[in-house]
Amino acid sequence: MAQVKGTLINAWKSFLKERYGEDRLMSAIQLLDSNDRIHLLSPILDSTWYPIEMQQVMGRLTKILAAPTDKDLASELGRYMADHVYTKIYRTVLAGGAGKNKSTDWFDDILFRDLRKCVSESTGPTSSVSRYYYLEGKPTSGQCRSLGAFIIRQQELIGRQNVICVHQKCSSKGDDCCEFAVEWD
Repeated sequence: MAQVKGTLINAWKSFLKERYGEDRLMSAIQLLDSNDRIHLLSPILDSTWYPIEMQQVMGRLTKILAAPTDKDLASELGRYMADHVYTKIYRTVLAGGAGKNKSTDWFDDILFRDLRKCVSESTGPTSSVSRYYYLEGKPTSGQCRSLGAFIIRQQELIGRQNVICVHQKCSSKGDDCCEFAVEWD
């Protein structure tokens, strides 16, 4: 059974709170079914594993809050999550775990369990490719946009500049994996 670390759920909630305000967030939570409300109103611990369904709950909450003008919400969320994860609970992991010349495929293991397998490889001195093979379910297009933005911000946080990330293959479109080609200066 796939799981997600509480720090990602907390980052998502924090993003929504900052963007829409606490009153609007709480009103939106009240529109969810009772099981979803119970999960979101209970404390979520950063270091605890939660069922992957918590991401679906957060997706439903986001849909309630999002306006038609929120065109790049998924990408903003991905960048925000990377900042949240790597400047709070896992700030030392990124600094010590991956330098400018190291792979970052290990990050999936600290944030997800049994959801997907990530394989990253260097394709040149300033490029790499990461492939995400989903073990359970398929991502939505919004999740892919968030992941791409997360990857870009993650690369920036380890010191890479002018990072570009292209989503070349997508599991949700029938490909065997989600593939992200990353280049930097």
